[in-house]
Amino acid sequence: MSHRTGSLLKIIATLSILVATSARSQGLAVSTSPSPPISGQPFAILMQGNTLGAPIDPPQVSVSGNVINVTYGNSCSFLCTPGYFAKLQVVAPPLNAGSYVLNVAGVVEGVAQSTLTVVPTAAPNYSGLWWNPAEPGMGISIEHQGDIVVATLFMYSYSPSNFGTPLWLIMSRGEKAADGTYAGKLYSTTYSGPVPGNSGSLPVPPASGWDPSKVSVTEAGFATFKFNDLNNATVSLRIGSYSVIDSLTRELFSVPNP
Repeated sequence: MSHRTGSLLKIIATLSILVATSARSQGLAVSTSPSPPISGQPFAILMQGNTLGAPIDPPQVSVSGNVINVTYGNSCSFLCTPGYFAKLQVVAPPLNAGSYVLNVAGVVEGVAQSTLTVVPTAAPNYSGLWWNPAEPGMGISIEHQGDIVVATLFMYSYSPSNFGTPLWLIMSRGEKAADGTYAGKLYSTTYSGPVPGNSGSLPVPPASGWDPSKVSVTEAGFATFKFNDLNNATVSLRIGSYSVIDSLTRELFSVPNP
């Protein structure tokens, strides 16, 4: 090897070290989508950094215990010419809720280590207005808290004696069963007391003078709700001697909707 060739190799090696050191000092920006990741769901790991050379090899991800390792490199060899500002993405498998160590290792950029928290899946909430679009004029208002559903049904009577007249029913406590359905008794209410100040022209009595002791509560039937997802459900109703199964959809007024 000639002296000239040896000197050239030393210069190239020095330049390689300087370039690599400069890239490492700039580091990597690492994020996830969604942020934070949700347990039981795949999530994307996003990497951004000053990558030297091209093309970029596809990143790889592996999980061992509570450690997530992401590796990637580029296909240039020996001396990499400064290239472009790269954005890379890899999809990680579903993980259990908890704390993880995330190692992202680039051939040139070095290793970026961070702590990643995977949060539990949020429990679904079915609160809202529900109806069957094919049955206008009827609907169900649902309030969902924990394992209890309270439902107010505004519908029409099925009874032959007053078929089609407005009917209001309340499921004051629908409890969650082992199969995920919510079921409870239906009640109707009537008021038989005097209404002070009401001459008969007001359809609704004023708040003052209301006598709670004159409210009668009558068991009217039973309801079971099966929620297929956040926006679709089935309700089984038994009202008196009549039974009906109906499909429901949640009314959406905005996007995105909770």
